[in-house]
Amino acid sequence: MFQTSSNNQTNKSFSDSDFKEKLFGSLSYLTGGIFGFILLIINRGRSNFLRYHIYQSIVICLLFILLREAAKFLFFVLTILPLPASADQVIWKIMPWILEGILILYLGVIIYCVFTLCRNQYTWIKWISAQISKML
Repeated sequence: MFQTSSNNQTNKSFSDSDFKEKLFGSLSYLTGGIFGFILLIINRGRSNFLRYHIYQSIVICLLFILLREAAKFLFFVLTILPLPASADQVIWKIMPWILEGILILYLGVIIYCVFTLCRNQYTWIKWISAQISKML
């Protein structure tokens, strides 16, 4: 009976560390990698699983920021060009929809990443995951 209680305590400590990894990884995704970056600085992201998800959250956030800013720049260039008034109106009507679409895509990717993290799996996003796997 004594061994069983010690095994339960051991299992509890393993599940606590597993819970912390899931919590820290999820917070990293939900804060755009900022929380994960702080964890890396204070050296809390020791397991490869947690570091993988921290790096991935940072890269995903940076890529979506670049994508959103590139779309804004493209719309800016299109508004500067001498286009007919009807084309200019179309651009101004489409611009918010495209920017919101990028945001919805980003949120979908984050939900997918958090879901796979909570299932103790490595999230696979074609180019990003391959580069992060090489870093570890």
